Amino acid sequence: MANTQLKKQKRKRRLEQMKAKQQQRTSLTYDGNKYKTAKLTPLMLKIEQHLINIDAGIPEDVDQRLNDSIIKTVYENLIKKISHNDIDFSKDCLRTDHFGSTDFTVGLEQFIAIKVSEAMQERSISEKEVVGTLRTLNSSLKLWNGKGINDRGYLEFLREFIPRNHTDEDIRHLI
Repeated sequence: MANTQLKKQKRKRRLEQMKAKQQQRTSLTYDGNKYKTAKLTPLMLKIEQHLINIDAGIPEDVDQRLNDSIIKTVYENLIKKISHNDIDFSKDCLRTDHFGSTDFTVGLEQFIAIKVSEAMQERSISEKEVVGTLRTLNSSLKLWNGKGINDRGYLEFLREFIPRNHTDEDIRHLI
């Protein structure tokens, strides 16, 4: 009887360890340089530049301002969806009907997904590379975020680093 109980406890512990390892493998951030390449850096800069332009277009007196928490949610949702093949970039499945949504995060997520899809086609970028790029951006956000719910540390960093309304020529020196 005691032997059966011990086996159950060991099995439970083993399952918990396997679950913890699985969660580590699907980390939402990446701190290395693997995705900071000539091929992927323009995608990173394009996403960040679009965030700056969107933020600049929102009047300051509007209730829902873009902040680090919203961007983190968007990055993490996209990482999860792309990792689990919940977004099909091969078809015309990226709709723009969310842009009228009252949920700002959904609209922003859809917009970034469309920009990612365009970059994938232009530069032959794989879904794995997109996930790595988004994880790298999420790591940068984690570094620059001041941890407050409405904090804008990452956006302030981007504003200093990336010119607003840039052309691709404007950021070539950053690549």
